[in-house]
Amino acid sequence: MGTQLPNADTESLQRLLNLSLGVNDNNTENVNSSQPANSIGTDQPLGIEFVEKILNYEFKDKNLLLQAFTDASFDENCVSYERLEFLGDTVLNMIVTKYLYFRYEDATPGSLTRLRAFNVDREKLARVAVKYNLHRYLRHKKPLLEDQVSLFLT
Repeated sequence: MGTQLPNADTESLQRLLNLSLGVNDNNTENVNSSQPANSIGTDQPLGIEFVEKILNYEFKDKNLLLQAFTDASFDENCVSYERLEFLGDTVLNMIVTKYLYFRYEDATPGSLTRLRAFNVDREKLARVAVKYNLHRYLRHKKPLLEDQVSLFLT
């Protein structure tokens, strides 16, 4: 996989992401759509249209968006973001790795690793989420999580 990454274009990375999510190349259907539309839980509305507007992207499968914003505490039978987080971390690391690999051609592997870690740091990503008000759409029932978000905002 690593030998192919330097040659991968954005379209190839998108295809890899689509394949991982069970979406065909032209993004028209979810081939692994075994969960019913209301499987995530809807007693707290997400505001899908607002999130899509913020992201400037319309999701074909709205369940993926619901899942991405749903913490396991929301409902004991919900599908939460943990599996998508795992996948997203991998794809983000691939994209950042490719960028850094070509941007800093003389950097050592250790330097590139530190740069990548700095750029995919949880706090940095949290700041981006807060900047675009994405934290407002997180579906959860964890007072501690709410406290942590509030503390982060101050």
